[in-house]
Amino acid sequence: MVQLVKEKFDGFQITYKRAWLAKQKAIKLIYGGWEGSYEQLPKYMQALKESNPGTVVEWRLLECTVPGTHVFQRVFWAFKPCIDGFRHCRPLITIDGTHLYGKYKGTLLIAMGTDANFQLFPLAFAVVEGENNDSWSWFMACIRARVTDRKGLCVISDRHAGILAAMEEVGSGWEEPNAYHKYCTRHLASNVNSKFKSVVIKNLFGKAATARQKKKFDYYINKIGDLNVEARRYLMEIPYSKWSIHHDGGFRGLDVSRWHDLVEELLGVRPGHDDNGKPFLEGSTLKLTWLRRHFSQMPEGADDLTVQRHSRAYILTLMGSILFADKSGDAVSLYYLPFLRDWGTASTYSWGSATLGFLYRQLCRGCQRDSRQIGGPLILLQLWSWEHITIGRPYIRRPRDPPQEDPEAEDEDDILGTQHQRGVDPLACRWLRVHLSCAHTASGLPYYRDAFDHQHEDQMIWQPYTEAVMDRLPEICRSDMHIWRSRAPLICFDVVEFHLPDRVLRQFGLDQPIPQDVDTDVALHRKDRRGQRNWEIRHSDHVHEWSRREALVVQGYPFTGTSSPAMTEYMAWYRRITRLVITPPSQERPPSHYQPATSDLLLAHAFADLHVQLSGATETISHLPPETAIPFAIQTMQGFTSFCGQTLSRVGQSHLIQQPRPSTSSSSTVHTMPIRPPPHRGGHSARAFRPPTPSQHTIMTSPPLVHRQYQRNRRRSNTTSGVGVGLDDIPEETAASSSSSPHGKKQRPS
Repeated sequence: MVQLVKEKFDGFQITYKRAWLAKQKAIKLIYGGWEGSYEQLPKYMQALKESNPGTVVEWRLLECTVPGTHVFQRVFWAFKPCIDGFRHCRPLITIDGTHLYGKYKGTLLIAMGTDANFQLFPLAFAVVEGENNDSWSWFMACIRARVTDRKGLCVISDRHAGILAAMEEVGSGWEEPNAYHKYCTRHLASNVNSKFKSVVIKNLFGKAATARQKKKFDYYINKIGDLNVEARRYLMEIPYSKWSIHHDGGFRGLDVSRWHDLVEELLGVRPGHDDNGKPFLEGSTLKLTWLRRHFSQMPEGADDLTVQRHSRAYILTLMGSILFADKSGDAVSLYYLPFLRDWGTASTYSWGSATLGFLYRQLCRGCQRDSRQIGGPLILLQLWSWEHITIGRPYIRRPRDPPQEDPEAEDEDDILGTQHQRGVDPLACRWLRVHLSCAHTASGLPYYRDAFDHQHEDQMIWQPYTEAVMDRLPEICRSDMHIWRSRAPLICFDVVEFHLPDRVLRQFGLDQPIPQDVDTDVALHRKDRRGQRNWEIRHSDHVHEWSRREALVVQGYPFTGTSSPAMTEYMAWYRRITRLVITPPSQERPPSHYQPATSDLLLAHAFADLHVQLSGATETISHLPPETAIPFAIQTMQGFTSFCGQTLSRVGQSHLIQQPRPSTSSSSTVHTMPIRPPPHRGGHSARAFRPPTPSQHTIMTSPPLVHRQYQRNRRRSNTTSGVGVGLDDIPEETAASSSSSPHGKKQRPS
């Protein structure tokens, strides 16, 4: 103002005091004086009440000896929309005060709420003479009496003595369990910085206060202790439950009692504590052990309400252990429980897309270098691998419960196995009720890496879900098949992952062209459930795109072979943009992509011997007259039967021998390949196959040298880079000599 006067009046100079007095007079002329403002305050509050019906105003006046005159001390007000809106906000209140600067000093007290989207929500205000025990008690009493009577509220504030006294006042309605008082970490961090003059300690305190895991909290507290022992002692004197998120029981921004009430409403039991005093319900996470303890057995004669509660508990256990399993393996998020309130509405949700999106996100996190664990529905990934890839797939040795023959059943090949009930079981049930055996893997991860690096076309089943397979599945498994090729986002709360069928069109029996580019949103992948955002609003674009899923179905042409122009172009593009081998170039490859067990070698040599004997027997029988060939064939088959039995006994698999069931069809025929005798070249007595005698049956098995040679080769493979003996090391053209010479090896091409 001094400079403005100097410029406007040709350099006329005024003092700072004169300018300040002029400003005060101008303000008084426009807005009125300080005394006049206080005189207008009752009229202003009355106008608020008339324009916002239901608005609350409370006065506190001082006594005055002058009749008709009142001396202002305090005023409290809360708008009606704020009072009504707080019923739908989180059970969290933050309170603080700020000084008023003017002729008459005072303090403005504010109470703020937090809505469902973690945005500030104005709740109540007051102008008081200053921050003291009486003013804070009066302010909190007005909130409890005129604004809200909700129980279990969390009140966050600084450590002002007046606030502490108001929260601990008996009968005020703010003592526990009616409310829980927590300290503002921002104020506490400022106090730490002021006391110890260290920004590093201040930042470490902030990380400790926001740490949700015990090991992280202990780590930051110990770091503070390493830098300054007094700082750690100072923090330890303040109860951890007052400022640490890990220790406060989840009250900051989350109504713990709300989750308890929800569990009690839908499951009929309120979670408590285990034998060690630890709560079964922490935040929004419920222990699966609590569910198994209370809902493992359905009571006899249960009514409909009890059945519904046990059903919800079973589905919740299924979600926590399989569908949406986390890394702990013994907890389930209660975010899914409200969706099971109404069974009719629950059936309209796309649980399959949510499960698949959750699996995709867990795979993304599991591929990070520092990741040591993985969550998600890994059983789905395992079943997908078994259906598509022969590497690592177990084979069914025998059924556990042989099925009962149905005389009315159609006579057709059961492509899903004898244990699959047509029209009842989903596809994964073909792997149930059977005994599985896994291939021998001596090297673990290196074996699988090397096996995939040497994978062939016939080791991949590109289209396992054929029409014949789908016809045998129940209707629920075949519903919505028209959107299986939809290029749409998969949404599960914070998770948004895209379903990209245009990259696996061969799975649907279509030619695979070069797919569209994918823009991986890194920021979207970094989002997690911390903060409990309103995901329906934050993911509104993806939700809209999901609603158009039927219009986003990928089209294609029927598969015509790997040599088609589309496949040729795709493979040229694929080899250009991807890694062709999984094993790192710097890592030494395993001696063989399959290191067989001793039993595998024995079976390999036994089959080689069986091949030689069958070839000779076939040629001999073709040159014998019928009256001699039949007894010879019977004796030969008896020798082969004994040979197979002894071989299986040697490898410990004799239990696999089962008696054949008698055929129920009288019209069944045995199809054999015709045997054409070789052209006559003179006497064939020297080349004729001599039938084995009982004393020769043991000679047909592999010599004992095989086991010793295998162990010697295996020891050598562990110390050198040579190629070990394996099933792939026995070429077909040299199988006839493998029983007498087990040293033959096939070198891998470099």
